[in-house]
Amino acid sequence: MKETDKMNAVMMNAASELVLNDPRCIKKEFVDEFMRMFQMSEKQAVLELMAAYLGFDFEEHPEQRSLFHHYFEKDFQIMSSSLIEQDAYLKKLHHRKIHSGQFQMEWMRFEPYELMFIDDIKMDCQSIQRIAMGCFSQQVEYPILFENGIEWMSIVPSEVHTMRPCIEKMHGKVLVLGLGMGYFAYHVSEKNDVVSIDIVEVSKDAINLFSHDLLSVFEHKEKIQLIQMDAMQALETLDLNCYDCVFADIWHNGLDGAEWVKQFEPVLQQYPHLTWINWLQNSIDAILLEDEASSQ
Repeated sequence: MKETDKMNAVMMNAASELVLNDPRCIKKEFVDEFMRMFQMSEKQAVLELMAAYLGFDFEEHPEQRSLFHHYFEKDFQIMSSSLIEQDAYLKKLHHRKIHSGQFQMEWMRFEPYELMFIDDIKMDCQSIQRIAMGCFSQQVEYPILFENGIEWMSIVPSEVHTMRPCIEKMHGKVLVLGLGMGYFAYHVSEKNDVVSIDIVEVSKDAINLFSHDLLSVFEHKEKIQLIQMDAMQALETLDLNCYDCVFADIWHNGLDGAEWVKQFEPVLQQYPHLTWINWLQNSIDAILLEDEASSQ
């Protein structure tokens, strides 16, 4: 493994451990104190605290500052609460609590300065990753869907930021693999240049929840058709010549996605006219490149 790849893995592992194990380590009183004592901006105070929790020591190792800057500081954001609170779909769902079959939708909340991943990874020209992290400076509520009591998915900043460019590319007749919580379908249905959206979903309970509790907030319900079917079965059964775009989102992360994308490759070769978009494409590409390099 190249040194760059090793460092990418080290930095991502450190970030993942912090977000998973101690996302609320940065307290508002700490940020306020740093801003007052060191005459820092809010963002700089949060970054200094985050660097400490990640294990950076700029006094003992000043060379680490450029490393931190590239991997974390470049893409760090203190986000506006409007990202979630003013989203057209989420405003319609706000405070709805839904129970359907094995699924239950609740509302949870981010605390001020709670750390999270907010977008897909980016790679620079030297294959060095940039890790997009961020926080809100106030409490923000968001919907989360549980399946049999286990978190299935949620609509959070990473979901919003990674979906937006995919939504922009949709046009004409769209095939969606994976229903999720309807976020993608809602925003695509709002586009004037989208004629229809066929959504393939294997889970009957997920379809029932969407049909009975979520579809009601769509202004353009007439564009939506639900198909209960496995994704690969759908690609083998449906006439893909009828579609202009395909959006695939049936995985939880890039690692899962890479395995699915390998299965999709023969289909892509058969239908070169399709605009095919995979969720988390950057992460998937990085994993496929790593697999290719390790096999050589």
